[in-house]
Amino acid sequence: MTSIEPSLYDMLSASRNTPWGIFTSIFVHSGVAHFGGNMVVLLAFLFLFVKLEETLPQEHQYKDSRFLGPSMFLCGIIANSLFLVVSIGSSAGASGVVYACEGVITGFAFLIALSGRLSFAHLKRRQLDTQERQTIRGIVVFIGLFGFFLLFRGAFLSSGQGVNTFVHLLGYILGFASVGVTELYHIFRRTQSSNTGK
Repeated sequence: MTSIEPSLYDMLSASRNTPWGIFTSIFVHSGVAHFGGNMVVLLAFLFLFVKLEETLPQEHQYKDSRFLGPSMFLCGIIANSLFLVVSIGSSAGASGVVYACEGVITGFAFLIALSGRLSFAHLKRRQLDTQERQTIRGIVVFIGLFGFFLLFRGAFLSSGQGVNTFVHLLGYILGFASVGVTELYHIFRRTQSSNTGK
């Protein structure tokens, strides 16, 4: 988009002079490679999300998929907003949304891993039921994504010149936290309704 109209790019990027950019910058990229890279990674995460959820009950899949889209956009917008609070620079691209998507998927994988019932006795018998396989899938996805974040932070955040690692990191953390906060809210609601029913 910059080669077509640089002033439009500047007008739609997120900066203190263009606060609407917290929304519009998600759809503005510095070039085809920037746009293509974001879309390939986003599609890879969406594929991972589908594989992670495929053995869950259909109503659970529906609930999680309805949560993913709004959550990743909201977390990306919040990350862009906080970037404007702490920086005088400008930012463009969908990376905050992509990293928020990754954070949400990491959060779902964590919940799936926690909710399962799995022991070494289950692993020894080598015949796992659907829920046990789902638990293993959650563990593998969580360890893969969160482990990459912990062990290779520079590569994970795509650190480099002109890369907004602040929005990347914040998008990921907010995405992960959004799943935790929502789950705690549901636990609180279930506890309240069970206490009211007594």
